[in-house]
Amino acid sequence: MSTTPKGELMSAIAPPWNVQTALVTGAGGDIGRAICLRLAEHGVRIIAADYNKETGDETVDTLRSAGCDATFMYVNLADEESISGLAARAIESGPVHILVNNAGVTADALAEDISGSMWDWVMDVNLKGAFLLTRDLLEPMRAQGYGRIINMSSVVGVFGNKGQANYAASKSGLIAVTRTLAAEVGPDGLTANAVAPGYIVTQMTADVPERLKERFVRMTPVRRMGEPYEVARMVVFLADPESGYLNGGVYAVDGGLHL
Repeated sequence: MSTTPKGELMSAIAPPWNVQTALVTGAGGDIGRAICLRLAEHGVRIIAADYNKETGDETVDTLRSAGCDATFMYVNLADEESISGLAARAIESGPVHILVNNAGVTADALAEDISGSMWDWVMDVNLKGAFLLTRDLLEPMRAQGYGRIINMSSVVGVFGNKGQANYAASKSGLIAVTRTLAAEVGPDGLTANAVAPGYIVTQMTADVPERLKERFVRMTPVRRMGEPYEVARMVVFLADPESGYLNGGVYAVDGGLHL
């Protein structure tokens, strides 16, 4: 049993919240904005990255109005050059301690109706884009001996879902990437974990037919859809400087749907 006084080991390894920087993709969306707000409450500097400048700027404006340090950075996660540019700009602005690969897109259809372009777009943004951005940040994170990598998967990535073969494959692949990264980067002071939300009240789920929403609620033991802030709480928990022994996990935020 360690005789290290409480907090002494952590302070030697993990920088305190208020000197950390988090890069959050999809920061203009409902879950991304909630994540940014929750991290900023701890004094973390936020790099809000998004394809949509308007919603990304809205997130930054909200953070700044609350006295938080926040910057918007554009990224197209379907374009490798854009991803490399984001990584370079983020690194140039200072050390990145937390990476939240939150951005995601859907192009739903039954399997026989999914075109090659629909498949490629979803996989490029949700899986390849997240991997490439992580890859570009690994060297500086390893050099500083600290990092938290948090990937936004989905309950669909665990169980699949009718009409979402491309989305399910991308989110399942993200779990595999997370677990592989966890094994590779753990010895360097980094952790990699995934969050698997269930049915959350967002713009992405706003267009789901009411009959399907009612079905999702009936299937969920807590009998309701989740809120973005509830997903954000899990992300913040995994990003915490004291969560260094959590590595390679997939954490459900789904009201018990996985049961």
